[in-house]
Amino acid sequence: MFFWEAGASVVQNVGILPKVFILGLIGLAMGFGRWRVFLRSLGNRIGWKKEVMIYLSGFAAIPSFFKFSDGLRLVYLKGEGVNMPDAVSVMGMERLTDIVMTSVMLLLVMGRSTGALGVLGLVALGLVGLKTRSFWFEKLNRFEKVKRVEEAVEATLQSLKRLGRPEIMLGALGFTLGMYVFQLMALAAAVGTGPLQVLGGYLVGWLTITLAPTPAGIGFYEATVSATLAGVAGAAAGLGAVLVFRFVVLWLPVVLGQISVALMRG
Repeated sequence: MFFWEAGASVVQNVGILPKVFILGLIGLAMGFGRWRVFLRSLGNRIGWKKEVMIYLSGFAAIPSFFKFSDGLRLVYLKGEGVNMPDAVSVMGMERLTDIVMTSVMLLLVMGRSTGALGVLGLVALGLVGLKTRSFWFEKLNRFEKVKRVEEAVEATLQSLKRLGRPEIMLGALGFTLGMYVFQLMALAAAVGTGPLQVLGGYLVGWLTITLAPTPAGIGFYEATVSATLAGVAGAAAGLGAVLVFRFVVLWLPVVLGQISVALMRG
């Protein structure tokens, strides 16, 4: 009965799909803009059509149980002559800007002290790792494979250093903020309320995607976010809204990614 009500809610609110669709696509374009800023800032010019297809190709692997999305992009970038340290750095900076922007949003939801401590803890661990890497590599340097790993790490760190310039980071954070805001607006449109009312559910969704054992948190995401939104829209309507939202921001990019992979293979 519950799932029937959720399905009925989706059917009744099919009129909101164009609005959610447009907002979701703008969010996707913002994510591509961030990725392109990082890629081009390292001097890689492969043409915007190939950039679009390679970016979308990452979504084709979302249904896999090994989260190959970034790995698929790395393979195609290497095929276009992008060196691996640059490609890995682009991926790393995407994750870093995600962490920064999610942390800022968490500060709004959880309160400044708790969120700030979490962010400072992550920064501290990262700095300790960077500071002590030479010590650990020196201890393990007698192994040939470790030497090669050290060289790869150092090359990647050089690329990351180039991407860390303020003008690049500000532009990338702008695209990241745009991606999050338009996705948040898409979820709010699906629920039929304001963005601030669904901010908690949106952040819970990001956390679920990160921690859930299934690809893209499938199943777990729908359950946790709809439960979070139950107080705003009701349990069945909340699930229906989440299904509409996920169709636009997850399954539509998967289809576009599959098409991109087919075109590049053809």
